[in-house]
Amino acid sequence: MTDEQTMDGMENNDGIKGLREKLKSVEQENKELKSVVKTSLFKDVGLDPDSGTGKMAFDLYDGKPNTGELGSWLKENYNIDTNVQQNNEVAAAKIADSDDKLQTIQQNSVAKHLLTGHRKCKMLFQVETHL
Repeated sequence: MTDEQTMDGMENNDGIKGLREKLKSVEQENKELKSVVKTSLFKDVGLDPDSGTGKMAFDLYDGKPNTGELGSWLKENYNIDTNVQQNNEVAAAKIADSDDKLQTIQQNSVAKHLLTGHRKCKMLFQVETHL
């Protein structure tokens, strides 16, 4: 009987040790997932979680992963208006889009101008050859 009790005790210890290791693994994974969600949340409201005010707020924020709640928390505690930052990002995107459109228009204008110039030269050449 003492051998059986010793074996059962060892199996229980291994089982408990295995459960502790599994718990640590799950807790670490949970911590990493929360960090990824939190990083995405801060980027969604226009703050860089790796530098400046964004990093400070990232380290202190322990609320729910909700942009509205984060925006309220930032406004109440640090007077940071995330709506303005989001609007700035929208404006930057619109400016970049406008720049792309302008560049396309300019490229098309140059191509047509060159083509028109080429046609004029061709026409002059044809006129000179007929004279």
